[in-house]
Amino acid sequence: MKAGIIGLASSGKTTLTGAFTGKSRITGKGSDIAIAKVPDERLYELEKLYSPEKITPATIQIEDLPPLNTRIKEEKLKFFDKTKNLDVQILCIGGYRCYNTEEILKELATLRFELIINDLDVITKRLEKIEIELKKFPKMKPERESEIKLLNGIKTYLEEEKFPSLMDLDDNSKKLLKNNYNFFTLRLSIYVINISSEDYMNKRQAIEDEVRQYMASVGDSSPFLLMDALTEADIMDIDGEEIGEFLKVFGLKEPAKNKLIRKVYQLLGLITFFTVGEDEVRAWNIHRGDTAVSAAGAIHSDLARGFIRAEVVEADLLLKLGSLNTAKSQGKLRLEGKNYIVKDGDIVHILFNV
Repeated sequence: MKAGIIGLASSGKTTLTGAFTGKSRITGKGSDIAIAKVPDERLYELEKLYSPEKITPATIQIEDLPPLNTRIKEEKLKFFDKTKNLDVQILCIGGYRCYNTEEILKELATLRFELIINDLDVITKRLEKIEIELKKFPKMKPERESEIKLLNGIKTYLEEEKFPSLMDLDDNSKKLLKNNYNFFTLRLSIYVINISSEDYMNKRQAIEDEVRQYMASVGDSSPFLLMDALTEADIMDIDGEEIGEFLKVFGLKEPAKNKLIRKVYQLLGLITFFTVGEDEVRAWNIHRGDTAVSAAGAIHSDLARGFIRAEVVEADLLLKLGSLNTAKSQGKLRLEGKNYIVKDGDIVHILFNV
């Protein structure tokens, strides 16, 4: 599962990447990939309980992509190659360079329009190709009818400058799109409005209200978040003890990037389970709906191969009880089979034999 940051040139994508890595002054150098730690208070509460040698948070990969509107051929090719397999797109709006909210909304509209134009171009070329194909092989028309109807339906939405995510698609249409297309306007998205520190402190609510009204007017229900990416990147470079004081200046309980990471995590369809011990307390991510065997495989393939059963207790319950032994003695440590659907917050101990 992959997430990527998409935006116009100089929208602050690279600075936003720095907010995940702690490198606040990246200017196009170094890695384009950020390994973002998923903030989870339960992990740190479990650390207090076990005092392990180390703790390991769950992580997600977020990639900084070339500008959507780049004119450099190599960057264009790289952009489309990198976006082929994206599951979630973080759409970055360079509000920090705008003089007022109207300009912020204009850039937001421009970014949406660029995505629409890209998808329209794909549809137009595909329909032209099908038309040529059917002139040569008319008998293939019944085979192509459903695809033609679907593409024309999506095209109608795009020509009205609306994202076709509002369309009611049947299972066959969803399967056809998944197997053959990578439309930006159908991909799970979250918008990041990257504003200046001054606007963040003084105009945040007003900007948020106007963005919300705009999103409603275009029928886009995607979540959005206001951030000052440069300050967020600076926070990553501050010692832990000083972060609290820094956040107070902005009236924040936590860095805004934490909210963004959690939202991307949710959009990716991921949940967290934990393994605990004196050597390590660790958070792992798996897909919502995955079984105990999948959780075992996330830890190590041998555990999945030799899976016998899983001992499971909720993290919140364990924190109240104080230990696995207490949970076991009170009958709260459950034995689950390979088909058990792991829940977010489960502590899982795999019993196996290879």
